[in-house]
Amino acid sequence: MSADVALFRWVTGFAGHHPALDAVMSAVANYAPLVVVVPALLFLARMSPQTATGTSLAAMVLPVGALGAYEYYKEGHLQIGPSL
Repeated sequence: MSADVALFRWVTGFAGHHPALDAVMSAVANYAPLVVVVPALLFLARMSPQTATGTSLAAMVLPVGALGAYEYYKEGHLQIGPSL
């Protein structure tokens, strides 16, 4: 197996069903905004810690949540009134 294939499998979680590697990749993906984005907003954009955290959360949740909700809405499985 070439190094490129091995790297692809490791990065994408197709590492031969090794739960430990899947856990590491999940942790990296979940903590990247906390470790990279929030400090960048703190130091580069000079935001307060609360504003940087809120902005990071909005950047992750709003696009994904909105797209997911829209898919449910298209299928008729979303009640807008109770969700507000």
